[in-house]
Amino acid sequence: MGLFSSVPFTYEQNKMATEVWLYSSFAGAACCALVLLMIGILFLHSESRAQLDRVSFRLLTCSLLANMAFCIASGSIGLVNEDYWGCGASVMLIVLTLHISTFLLFCIALNLYLVIAHKANGHSVEQWYYICSVCIALMLSLPPFLANQYGWDEIIGGCWYSNRRDMAERIRWQVATQLFWSIACSFGEFVGFVTVFMHMLNHHLAFSRAVVPNRGDLHYTVTYRGVIIRIALYPFASLILNCITVACDIHGTVTSNSHSAATANTYRVRLLNDFCYGGRGIVYAALSISDPVVARPSCSNPLQGIFTKALTLEGSTTSYAQARSCRPKRRHSAFHPNHPRSREPFGRRVSSIACCHQA
Repeated sequence: MGLFSSVPFTYEQNKMATEVWLYSSFAGAACCALVLLMIGILFLHSESRAQLDRVSFRLLTCSLLANMAFCIASGSIGLVNEDYWGCGASVMLIVLTLHISTFLLFCIALNLYLVIAHKANGHSVEQWYYICSVCIALMLSLPPFLANQYGWDEIIGGCWYSNRRDMAERIRWQVATQLFWSIACSFGEFVGFVTVFMHMLNHHLAFSRAVVPNRGDLHYTVTYRGVIIRIALYPFASLILNCITVACDIHGTVTSNSHSAATANTYRVRLLNDFCYGGRGIVYAALSISDPVVARPSCSNPLQGIFTKALTLEGSTTSYAQARSCRPKRRHSAFHPNHPRSREPFGRRVSSIACCHQA
């Protein structure tokens, strides 16, 4: 819900916008819950638990939890058709969880930038990512609640910023406690994404021109480029969503001085805004499923075992082939003399793996 303040919408338009917000929010909450369940199954499995030991993956998991809470709170507000005593507290919860999710996704971009570009230790600052995200989110969502800026908005027919007496004050509150931070995080994510991409591109071009006898001699940005690119997709998706929602909110601010009936374009922008706010959980859940740990069809992945059992119960002929593919095979260890990476110096092997986990 944006700054569509003085533009009068009809009852049918408000109802449709509320339904878009409601259904997209609950769909996002369901998607986040499904992905979190998959992550829980992976964590309970001892062999796949070590693959989850990544700073970005833990940040993403906490962001999914915040997104799920945001979607549940948003959908619950969509069920309300009139003002009630908990309207302001509900908006504070929405803004709080929205900020926590945004800040954690920004921390993924920041951590990836520090690890890749500056070779920093992501584990040493991981706790500060969580502490700062929660504290800043509380500092931004609590003051408007105490100042009675949250409540029932008659124009949009829902709970949001509700100050109708002074529109300038309302805009200042929303820009200072919501829109500015979305823009700042989007800018930071864009800078981090471009910096990491250029850093990887420079190393890729450098090693493509050089004669590299072994794969083990490649720089870690080349060896783990697939993992790094997928990690960078999280803040990149946040960048796109934040830009869309902020642009829609700014459009609502520009049209807020008009007292005429809402135009078709203004109403479409409002629907897009509501869908992007409510459906952000769907986007992050889809990106989480594409994570190498969740999507990898390996035999150590317990999700692969569940899928194989389901095929067996259905009488599928492919389950036998998958079961054969999951039989233990003799493989040389990375430290075996005949393994290709055994010619790589031990220190470089350890530092490359450690860097991947720190990211």
